[in-house]
Amino acid sequence: MVGEDPREGVSANMDVIAHMQVAGTPGRHEPVSTPGGDCDFTALFEFIDTVGYGGWIGCEYAPRAGTREGLGWATAYGIGN
Repeated sequence: MVGEDPREGVSANMDVIAHMQVAGTPGRHEPVSTPGGDCDFTALFEFIDTVGYGGWIGCEYAPRAGTREGLGWATAYGIGN
């Protein structure tokens, strides 16, 4: 969804979305909000919860500092605790 607010894309397509996949921008790193990044992932994940999406969200990215460190962002969502 380059160039559009991902929340708009999700809203417009909820009836056909079966799976979501995310990666950080730029560079396909961890899905975290960074200065210069194109997406506020915290707001996006909260929005996805509010629209009732019950499926999985896949994460396919290249960790900046290795696998274990690259999963640190997910603890805020109860993953890896």
